[in-house]
Amino acid sequence: MPITRVALVSFVLVGAVATEGEAQGGLQLKLAGPTIWINMDTVSASVLVPGSPTDIFKKTGEAYKALKIPTNLADSSAGQFGNSGFTQNGSLAGRRMSSWIRCGEGITGPNADSWRVSIAILSAVERVAKDTTRLRTVVVASARNMAGGSSAPILCSTSGQLEEAINLKVQGLANAPPSGN
Repeated sequence: MPITRVALVSFVLVGAVATEGEAQGGLQLKLAGPTIWINMDTVSASVLVPGSPTDIFKKTGEAYKALKIPTNLADSSAGQFGNSGFTQNGSLAGRRMSSWIRCGEGITGPNADSWRVSIAILSAVERVAKDTTRLRTVVVASARNMAGGSSAPILCSTSGQLEEAINLKVQGLANAPPSGN
């Protein structure tokens, strides 16, 4: 099944930058820089996956583990899985950071590969039909140059490839024959 991209511009988020204390809907991301709130149904890459939301939620956890993406969120009742914000340098999920996100270029190449990156990676499941689930995944990031002292973080954009890798991994796991007995 083809992956549908829905407004993959990382910071064209509903309520993108909230002022302190402002109540927003959605999930609050924990990134360096401004407070970011995101609604999964507005900004994400999505794919339809055969199976119930419960099954696809479990497969999403398996996909994150297989890709070695750290997680701090697993809310099965809300159907949300991922990490609301962590710091990563150089590479993630077996590839250079610059293949996943765009943070500009410097004299040494892509900033995403050499700067400290704060990144949130979130997936959500929702029932579409009896045995079909929509999986939505979003990546939001900022980066900071740590050379010569700390600088203010800049907002990065996503290439869409990490969202696609996660969604395709889940889709593959859902389509795989059951293992074991």
